[in-house]
Amino acid sequence: MAKDGRLLLMEREQNSRWKEHFEEVMNQLEPLLTADFGDTVMVDSLEVYEGHINFEEVQRAVNGLTNNKAPGVDEISAGMLKDKS
Repeated sequence: MAKDGRLLLMEREQNSRWKEHFEEVMNQLEPLLTADFGDTVMVDSLEVYEGHINFEEVQRAVNGLTNNKAPGVDEISAGMLKDKS
């Protein structure tokens, strides 16, 4: 697709557009500002709660999920979890 929205049918035009796209994306100026994290310490592991959970906690978590979003890698959508039928 050309920048102006035209469909590029010729392979030569498509290749030229890909070249133009990657030149724009890959040839950026250095940022003027960089992030300074100071004395931030990175944690190697994530603490995970391994205690017991109850039905109400699970129910609150499921009800808090947003509908009409793409499912994760498990392919289970929020709507499937919320369906009580």
